[in-house]
Amino acid sequence: MSETVNKVAVLSSAVKHALLADVQYYDFHASSAFNRKMKGIITPGIYGGFKPALAGGLNLKITSLQGPGGHGVASVDVNNHQITVQQIEDVTLAIPVNGVTRVMLEANYQYGIKTSQVDDSSDIHAARIFTANISVPLADNHLEICRVTVPADATELTLDMIDSSHRQNKALGITLSSEIDSDADHIGASSHAVKKAVKAARDETEKQIEELVDNAPASLDTLKKIADAINNDPDFFNTLNAVLALKAPLHDPALTGIATVPTPPLSVSNKQIANTEFVQAAVAALVGSSPEALDTLAELAEALGNDPNFATTMLNKLAGKQPLDSTLTNLSGKDVAGLLQYLGLV
Repeated sequence: MSETVNKVAVLSSAVKHALLADVQYYDFHASSAFNRKMKGIITPGIYGGFKPALAGGLNLKITSLQGPGGHGVASVDVNNHQITVQQIEDVTLAIPVNGVTRVMLEANYQYGIKTSQVDDSSDIHAARIFTANISVPLADNHLEICRVTVPADATELTLDMIDSSHRQNKALGITLSSEIDSDADHIGASSHAVKKAVKAARDETEKQIEELVDNAPASLDTLKKIADAINNDPDFFNTLNAVLALKAPLHDPALTGIATVPTPPLSVSNKQIANTEFVQAAVAALVGSSPEALDTLAELAEALGNDPNFATTMLNKLAGKQPLDSTLTNLSGKDVAGLLQYLGLV
């Protein structure tokens, strides 16, 4: 299909092509051609401005006056076209309570359809900022500016109610800066910034290493030295616990199995453990060369009649005895005749 204008054949908008280029000579669809020019090259998003701000009460202001150039810029994909939207005046919106409200930017374009931008009587906006409940999904020609969560009893908006983390901030041009802590999407790091970032990272690393080493002795001031000190045992704690479990506590030793200890000399008198060798040596020193019949305390006690006061008993008995004398010995056991004979009386 074609139309004839001044004897020049003009293709109808209904004609489809496999490829489309920029505005062509005698192109009667200039708006459509221009609006498709950057489609797929400029990605959808907010390139500047469109900032939410408190406007008193439950009102929210979307402003771009503080942005670069005093206006906001956004790119919106509308079907096969890319539409650039500029904000040159503030827009104030009333935010409902008891819910989450999404603030959205909408752009419209369709060949042959007039919008309110060129015809005041049209109810179709070329671009608008409006609100909708969070349950309403975003359309392809919408961009989220922010979302606002307002409690049911709220009478005034606060900054912590505003969430801008879901908006698509974009940057077309990149500005180089020596700053390393900028949050701006359109600012890139210069070589100076890279050097500063590397130095900051190195300084932080050295600081952490110093804190890690602290005042450790030179023999243990690296992980390698510590690993060597624990015999490269990755389970050193449990290994040590297993060894300690085999040891008896000092305050309450309980030995199992056949325990051996060094034999102390007999002259020692302290808290050393006495083994059987020490005990036998001590017993041998005590017994000396005693006869076998008297080489135990039981045998000695039995020989003493089990008398704990044997010495006293013996002294008492000896006190009742006549002192030893040869005359008395000669007279001992003699009868009367013997005595008379001993005395020479017969």
